[in-house]
Amino acid sequence: MLRFVGVIGDVHAEETRLSRVLDFFATRGVDRVLQVGDFVDGMGSDAECVRRLRDVDALVVRGNHERWLLEALPRLGGVSRRLDAAALAWTSALPTTRRLETAAGDALLCHGLGDDDMTLLLPRHGPRELDENTALKALLSSGERLVIAGHTHVRMVRRIAELTIVNAGTLYRKDRSNCTLLDFAAREVEQWDVHEDRAPTFASRHAF
Repeated sequence: MLRFVGVIGDVHAEETRLSRVLDFFATRGVDRVLQVGDFVDGMGSDAECVRRLRDVDALVVRGNHERWLLEALPRLGGVSRRLDAAALAWTSALPTTRRLETAAGDALLCHGLGDDDMTLLLPRHGPRELDENTALKALLSSGERLVIAGHTHVRMVRRIAELTIVNAGTLYRKDRSNCTLLDFAAREVEQWDVHEDRAPTFASRHAF
């Protein structure tokens, strides 16, 4: 059962930021590292990001960028210039969602919302957008209580009816880069800003 985890949003091949975050999580003594997909496709090294996630035995789901890579492989002759065969095999074996047993009850780890890796849910979305969000409606009707996701690059802790959605944000250098500490036992989320040249710095704390 997970009690205290570090959560990483869309990495997009930012291997330097990823290393800093993993070192930070190690100092905080997290039970496990969670990653919400889209670890490939950026200005850094896909292969290094895969290696580092595998080295810490992170629980990872596949995002839309991994899906697009795998869908393109037949046209590329089954070969990627950015990932070797072992990394491709690991990536192709990743699920789109993971069910987590936590001290706060079951949680769903995904990229977008549930099995839909392209759905957007943003802090600014109001009643009309929520009513039109079919993936969100599916999660609400299925009785989900806690979802950990990414995709939007916008960190968020939001409660909709009985569902809490924690968006882990991103490490991508062109957006506000951050990581998340999630304490299931205390039911608390901490968001930390991530920097290229120094350790993460505290940004905000939220109960859920």
